[in-house]
Amino acid sequence: MNYLAFGLHIKSDLDFSDMLQTSSHENDVNIEKSIIPEEDFEFTNVFRKGVQASIAFKDNAVILNWDGIVRCQISAGKELLYQQLGDDEQTLKLFLLSEAIGILLLQRNIFLLHGSAVLLNNKAHVFVGEPGAGKSTTAAAFWKNNQTILTDDLVAIDIHGDTPKVIPAFPQFKIWENTVSGLSIDDALLRPSFEGIKKYLVTQDFDSFPTEPCELKSINILTLDGNQEELNMLNVPIELLRHFPLPHQILRGLVHATHFKSAVNLSLKVKIVRLNRPEGFEALSNFVQNMTAEYETK
Repeated sequence: MNYLAFGLHIKSDLDFSDMLQTSSHENDVNIEKSIIPEEDFEFTNVFRKGVQASIAFKDNAVILNWDGIVRCQISAGKELLYQQLGDDEQTLKLFLLSEAIGILLLQRNIFLLHGSAVLLNNKAHVFVGEPGAGKSTTAAAFWKNNQTILTDDLVAIDIHGDTPKVIPAFPQFKIWENTVSGLSIDDALLRPSFEGIKKYLVTQDFDSFPTEPCELKSINILTLDGNQEELNMLNVPIELLRHFPLPHQILRGLVHATHFKSAVNLSLKVKIVRLNRPEGFEALSNFVQNMTAEYETK
């Protein structure tokens, strides 16, 4: 079966029909079960479901390992081989659509950020921030306000051409348990996330979810300290590097240099600001309504 995620037409031997839109196009990427030998792995800065990822490099491939869950080999931006190490297929699928596919996108020269992206007036607005800054909760508040969430956790930006564009991921996103009650979200619309007991999955409408890249209008770095400012070209590369979503071992040599140049390029074309994210769900709802109204006129 062929599916669509992050602008890629994916052929997979796994059933992603509950998560991804289907595709009738010729496939760009192949996801396939395989046996992937253990390597001399190095622990990374990435944790998911309480498990620390480890990484190895072999020839032109990156091997990503999550003990007890999955081991992946990602090659040339075209092939994602996986070896299932546990018996939970839903968790396996979520992990394949996180850092593993992020590495594949990076191999295809896509700029990546750890954050969420919201569609406002047909333009994409990205929200990043340190852990606890409220990226996912802010995205959920926009969704509660009838806006589309283009991507959650992994933001893929096509920087080629004159206009940077956010590539829609897939129609699901995760929210925290306290967000469900704080934003008065009907839990009948949710199902448990297999990534963690305190997270839930929201599935947006498959038919209306965008399939084409959306023009990037702003990158918002959420803070809770009240400070707001627009960043200049000198600040942007270092700031965006802090929100790189993949293991830092990948940022070496040409990859690091390319990331720096791409960040500078983004700063020349897109508004990048530090934005105060108000505390409390009522204040957040007002913040979302005001921002939505502001961009509906632009």
